[in-house]
Amino acid sequence: MNQAISEFRRVLSLLAADADAQEDYLHRLQIATSLDELALEWDDVFTVVRPMLPEQAKASSDELDAALNAMSHGDRSLWSVSALRSRLEWRQVRELASATTELL
Repeated sequence: MNQAISEFRRVLSLLAADADAQEDYLHRLQIATSLDELALEWDDVFTVVRPMLPEQAKASSDELDAALNAMSHGDRSLWSVSALRSRLEWRQVRELASATTELL
């Protein structure tokens, strides 16, 4: 259980990071153009951890999950490196991830 929470915190930290840090992370994984990896990592851990979260963190996490889902089912250009740096949707993801982190 603690390992899942630790992984959740790691993924939140990654989603809250600036575009440079996110891009560096993807480069280290050798998938620099696969921004969907950020959302996939979220999906993997959120499903496991959600039942364990305090109510406020759960609500904030649900907002983050909804934002990522909307992006996944929306404009494909959101998943480009330039979008990571310039699009409001990615700024919102960072803000929601930061807010969720503060609630843990």
